Amino acid sequence: MKLGLALTVCLFVFESSSAELAKSPPAEENLPSYEDVCANAKIVNGVGYQRHNSDCDKFFQCYQGEKMQDRMAVPRQCPFGQFWDQIVPTCRTASEVKCDTDKCNHKQLLSHPMDSGNCRSYWKCNLQKSVGDCCPMGQRYKKYQGCEKDAKCTDPCPGDSFHQGPCDSRPIFGDRSVFQQFVEGVNWHNMTCPGNTQYSALACGCVYHKGYEGVCKPELYLPFSKNFIDYSGNKREVISHGVKLTREGYAYFDGDSYLEIKKFMNFEQSEITVAVRFLKENKGGLTVVMSNSISEPKPTFLILNSAKNVHAMIKNTGNEIFTLHGVTREGNWNTVKVMHDENKLDLIVNDIYTERWAIGKIMDTQSNLYIGKSDKFQSFKGYIDEIAVFACRPKFIQT
Repeated sequence: MKLGLALTVCLFVFESSSAELAKSPPAEENLPSYEDVCANAKIVNGVGYQRHNSDCDKFFQCYQGEKMQDRMAVPRQCPFGQFWDQIVPTCRTASEVKCDTDKCNHKQLLSHPMDSGNCRSYWKCNLQKSVGDCCPMGQRYKKYQGCEKDAKCTDPCPGDSFHQGPCDSRPIFGDRSVFQQFVEGVNWHNMTCPGNTQYSALACGCVYHKGYEGVCKPELYLPFSKNFIDYSGNKREVISHGVKLTREGYAYFDGDSYLEIKKFMNFEQSEITVAVRFLKENKGGLTVVMSNSISEPKPTFLILNSAKNVHAMIKNTGNEIFTLHGVTREGNWNTVKVMHDENKLDLIVNDIYTERWAIGKIMDTQSNLYIGKSDKFQSFKGYIDEIAVFACRPKFIQT
């Protein structure tokens, strides 16, 4: 299964008797099974709802297009002081919802952090139930310890709950200029986004994004179809340091081998999108999938894979570091897309979406691009299906 790239390329198919082929990957039907986050979602008005596996105040909304491959699961957060109730399903006052992963189930715990971005908000434990609370103005919540003085902490608390809780609109797959709005008593009603905007399921509305304009062509495209040639049309030099190809058209990395893309576009772009599909063989450890530096200067763009997660990291020109994490299918193929546009960092792992603010351009390392290797991390061992890098946001990525 490819990434969905609609690229017209001319592949030079050849067989070389002298070239040693790598072993083939296991057949997909023989790989460990996994449960899709939306597999048992509760369907209400054509939208699926599923609890989060670890955070009581979060949940997923699941969308399915007419084609089975058109699907996405979007994480949502309940408003201040509320937990997700899968039975209803809706957000309700936290103390009224039974949640097995409520941290206040631990008798010794007095409080725990609230994932709100608000310096004053936190969860207070009352009779082993979480209750939303706020530190006094001029005080900041310190993780698991309580409120401490900080004159700079003046966030309004509770904060703005805009775009929290369930979203009452949904995407129309294949056309981001339109969406559907739920109207009570009418059901779903087709709507059109204003000019120069596109519908975003993450934002639950229409947003402006310059990357949506015009045609988005890749800066680098490696399909690994019988060779290591860049089929983006930019003819970038790709050097294989021991990487082998399989008969089926995958690149195999043995834990020491890696790819080097010479004189690659610097990452200090206003827009960057990376898409990669891989099957990892390494067990445990922090493995590097992609890096924009192999040693010094330190990388400012990284895609890493641990035992159960994918990690995306960028460092901006102001030396600020931003990270995102997504759950992987251990022992199975994973499709990962990372996007940054000077404002936000987005990570999509197997159709599960996460995002965060990440203001500023990515710092340029003036180095080459490396696949499968970077100092201080384990080198990648396993198979990569294909890789694409864009200086824009392609249409096949629905957000």
